[in-house]
Amino acid sequence: MAHMKYINCVRISPNDKLIATSSQDKQIKLWDSKSLQLKATLSGHKKGVWDIQFNPAEQVIVSASGDHELKIWNLITHQCVSTLQGHKSSLVKVCWLNAGLQLASASVDGIVKVWNVSRQACLNTFEMHEDQIWAMDFAEEVRETDERPTLMMITGGSDSKVKVWHDSTAEEELKLKEEKLGLLKDEQNLSKLLRENDLSKAAVLAFKLHKLRDFFHVMNRIVSGNIVPPRAFIPGLMLPGVAQHMALNKASDPVESILLSKKSFE
Repeated sequence: MAHMKYINCVRISPNDKLIATSSQDKQIKLWDSKSLQLKATLSGHKKGVWDIQFNPAEQVIVSASGDHELKIWNLITHQCVSTLQGHKSSLVKVCWLNAGLQLASASVDGIVKVWNVSRQACLNTFEMHEDQIWAMDFAEEVRETDERPTLMMITGGSDSKVKVWHDSTAEEELKLKEEKLGLLKDEQNLSKLLRENDLSKAAVLAFKLHKLRDFFHVMNRIVSGNIVPPRAFIPGLMLPGVAQHMALNKASDPVESILLSKKSFE
């Protein structure tokens, strides 16, 4: 017999030289694909091994077990080289991502985790289904608008649903880039408004950008009525009572608030 209990998974290595099997007997076995002779037995899990996957680039294999753990095994030394912990329920599926640099694991509580293999750290956790996940796979979706392929994850569970998830990394990077460009444009506009002594617009923009020093400089100038060139600013200068008037005034616009407060001095 190949195993002492029923077999959960059979995989063939990328080079077609090895066959790997995993079983409820807690073991993974490696077989020569031509002779079908047993080459090694990998032991270390405390419960049955539900899934195994060969790495597409390295001489390692990963296993997912009912003991809530992922284990990565060296195919040459047949030793466990790392154990990934973090799931709270039995693991039933595991996949390699990004040319074998990352892993995705699925547990019976409907949770999928993505791992960085070199750092042995969980990068993200997704609540995919309301019930057990029994199927999971990944594909690269190539779109004309993308600079690189978009990762697509597909899962199926006991809730009778198939869910398709798209990696939003590229979109998030583009959004972050646009936000940085927008911030740079606003900062340049603020400098221009200060040079032109357009204090009302400068105050609103400084407040929007959370540049409190510039904001209070402008407010001091508005309250005092001392409109001086920006180069004559004294860093940190603030008229007594400005902050108190801002806090007590009910106007929502910061510029309007200071201008209304200024009337009380006239």
